[in-house]
Amino acid sequence: MNFDYTADEIKGQQEFAHFCQQHLAPAAAEIDRASASQAQELMARNLRRLAESDYLGLNLSTGFMGRGMDLITSLPFHEAVAASCPATYISAQASSGMVGRLIDEAGSEEQKQLYLEAIIKGLALAAFAVHESDSGSNVFDMSAYAWKTEAGWVLQGEKTMITNAPAADIFVVLAITDHAAGEKGFSFFIVPRDTAGVTVSEPVPKMGLRGAAVGQVTFTDCQLPSGALLGELGQGYALYRSVSTEGQVRFASFAIGVSQACLKLALQFSLKHKTSGKPIFRNQDVSFKLADMQTMIDTSLQLTRSAAWMIDQGSAEAEVQASCAKLFASESATKIAHMAQQILGEYGYLQAHDIERFNRDVRYGEIGQGTSEQQRAFIAQEVFSKFGKEVKPPQIKQQRPSRRVVMPKRVTKKVAICAVAQTTYERDKWDQRFQGMALDVLESLLEQTGLDFSENGGINTSISVSDDVFDARTISDNAMTDVLGAHYRCEEKVAQEGAQAVYYGLATILSGHTDLVLIIGHCKESQPESRNMVSHMAFDPFYTRPVGLDFCSAAALQAQAYMAKSYLTDKQLAEIVVRARQNAARNPLTSSLKPVSVDDVLNSPLVADPIRELHMYPVSDGAVGLILASEERARQITETPVWITGAGNCFDSFFLGDRDLTSNFALKKAAERAYQRAGISDPLSAFDVVEISDQYAYQQPMWIEGLGLCEEGKGGKWLDQDGPATMKVNLSGGMLAGNPLILGGLIRVAEATLQLKGSAAYSRNSNPKRALAHGVMGPAGQFHTVVILEKD
Repeated sequence: MNFDYTADEIKGQQEFAHFCQQHLAPAAAEIDRASASQAQELMARNLRRLAESDYLGLNLSTGFMGRGMDLITSLPFHEAVAASCPATYISAQASSGMVGRLIDEAGSEEQKQLYLEAIIKGLALAAFAVHESDSGSNVFDMSAYAWKTEAGWVLQGEKTMITNAPAADIFVVLAITDHAAGEKGFSFFIVPRDTAGVTVSEPVPKMGLRGAAVGQVTFTDCQLPSGALLGELGQGYALYRSVSTEGQVRFASFAIGVSQACLKLALQFSLKHKTSGKPIFRNQDVSFKLADMQTMIDTSLQLTRSAAWMIDQGSAEAEVQASCAKLFASESATKIAHMAQQILGEYGYLQAHDIERFNRDVRYGEIGQGTSEQQRAFIAQEVFSKFGKEVKPPQIKQQRPSRRVVMPKRVTKKVAICAVAQTTYERDKWDQRFQGMALDVLESLLEQTGLDFSENGGINTSISVSDDVFDARTISDNAMTDVLGAHYRCEEKVAQEGAQAVYYGLATILSGHTDLVLIIGHCKESQPESRNMVSHMAFDPFYTRPVGLDFCSAAALQAQAYMAKSYLTDKQLAEIVVRARQNAARNPLTSSLKPVSVDDVLNSPLVADPIRELHMYPVSDGAVGLILASEERARQITETPVWITGAGNCFDSFFLGDRDLTSNFALKKAAERAYQRAGISDPLSAFDVVEISDQYAYQQPMWIEGLGLCEEGKGGKWLDQDGPATMKVNLSGGMLAGNPLILGGLIRVAEATLQLKGSAAYSRNSNPKRALAHGVMGPAGQFHTVVILEKD
């Protein structure tokens, strides 16, 4: 490897460095102190000057005004810009270095004419939109996605901490296009700022690099033409790795440029500033610092030039070498800026001095384009791979697909509920064990679908819903493996909240793990002496259990607060129970429950003020099951598939004292996620069927508020305006009609599915199209699941 430059190359580098010091450096401090709008104007001027010098096309192909310079030759140019104005360098690299490089490498001729030329000329600013709040640099945890339509593409998602976003004219966005395709499931899209559905935040205040503004970009149902796809479908991850490797070398150049500027300032100061009549340069501690600074810069230069040369040569070692260069150069730059500040003493602490700004700017080198920790993890993995073949290398999320199943922000791959089966729900099924109830459900599901457990095309994944305490056995699903056909097959258990099993099954199919999932839940609430004794066990043994809390007493605390907030009366609670019993009488699965009057409810015993005995869901035994399938399998199994178009869940704090019991925090979050995934912006008018888990009468209007189906604090008014009848809430009777605690959410999904299929015997709903099903578990609504269902 020869890193020597020719005389002409050195002359060009020196002339450009002089240009940067003359035209960029004078504005650097002003940009740092300016308002957001002023900084934007100054940055635009600097970028235009760089465009005039042909810098923005330095590494781009010559066909579209680029200079076609190889990476190693261009490094001194990058260092010169970074030394003069680090913020300008970062902004320019995000626009031309990342986006311009992508379009140059993978763009069509039309895309290059539309966008690349404008970027190189400084007429358009571009932003590289990959980072998300929940995924960082790990693209496999991303949730932004795009799906194909007849007209082109629809893009949905949110990107955060995007450099140039507040002022960008063009966004290049990485999105998931196939959840089951692994590395081939990502694609890049070009999105102009004026595209409908694009929302850009104001600049986010930062510690340094203040001119290179960052912000959040939200893409809400953005309709894109087919020509918006950058490169080939599924090529996104490969392109991302390619530009990221080059980006790490450019980040190393950023660090070197700032380091060189700090050394120069420290050296100048040490030669001019005197103590005891002699320049402080003569002091050993100062001269040693300067020597260490030069040593680190030279080492950084060698690592960076080596990485650039490998990239230019197409070496397989380029990726790890780029990580080494970025890691060493960025951490060295932080140390160098600190040492320079120490040499300047109090002068280096003043905002008027460039060293103060460099100390803030340089910290981004260890964060951007992969943190130092991520670089070390990747380098360590490569070391293990190369020298320690007998040692299992650590899994590095940045470079390897995550095995974690992440629910996308919108469900694009279609998953259906193909069949539903339930037993009746009775006070005490004394003559049946829970395996027998589950077997009845299973046989009905197999009869409806014609499925079996064969190796070829049969059910190979099962999810059980059960509870150790109610079943009076540890690991309660152990007793269910035979019934579930889970011998030598995948079986998982969801404890306590049944609707979560639907969420789990949906994620399992979306992940590509399987195309069929069997879900069966069972519960015999009649077995324990008291279900309150069971729910008492949910509380911690040291603080809340000794107080005697159970789900009922926790609900009473919530009911008192909520009834005061939403002006709910005892009579309204009684009317909720009466309506539930009337609906139950029409449902053949719960018809054994006796009707009651308002007076019956008002006169029933007080259990925990203000909750009365008839306000509570009745004790019951029963089982329920579903078959979930991918679209292809669903079309083969049933003529009336019900599609799961959205799902969301959320936990609130464990300790009641940490929560506002009337806020509906967890339910609001669960609903928000489900609505987003289903593409619902106005839930008030979205549903023809609503099935909610109302374990206690007050919860029906409270959960309705949390779901956004009525105004917050207006639950009492909603009841007075006959909201339950208008919105078709719990036509099945709901949990107040008698459903086991842990199955409530799963039964709500089942009942909503039957209503959409048109096979619910009690339904008075004419051709419903969309339904909401809800499950809840834990004290005072600690955990919520929301599932959105639709039919063709």
